[in-house]
Amino acid sequence: MEVIIQKWLSRTPRKYATPKAQHIRKVVDKKRDLIEIVKYGSKIFTEPNRKKSDSKISAYIYVSALDNILSAMDGLRIFDRFGFNLPTELRPKPVRKTRVLFDFEKWVYYPKATDWLNNETGKLLSGYILGGELARILKNNLEVRIE
Repeated sequence: MEVIIQKWLSRTPRKYATPKAQHIRKVVDKKRDLIEIVKYGSKIFTEPNRKKSDSKISAYIYVSALDNILSAMDGLRIFDRFGFNLPTELRPKPVRKTRVLFDFEKWVYYPKATDWLNNETGKLLSGYILGGELARILKNNLEVRIE
């Protein structure tokens, strides 16, 4: 494992990765460790530093860092199902209905509505309403600079 860390550190600028931040340990609790892999593998928001006295600090989204993480994981199987298929009668019922569109060229994403808009009918596709905190983060806390 040390070889992998050394290779990682040699390829990554010091301001993005330091030896102190690299942590290796044996898997002890499979469920907990799988959750950690999925959490870090798909982490979008950085948590604010709660040690600071300013409680108004908000989460931030570093798009270029997220792109780097997802690119590194591209094509890798992080986890997979195993075991058996549940009998049909024991499978949970879907909560949402899926809508298949064949006239997709009529739909355009409308950022102000955070939804897809049909240009002919004026109707929105999903009816999704973006929450206040998430809307504020997306408007004010996106770091999209690529270095």
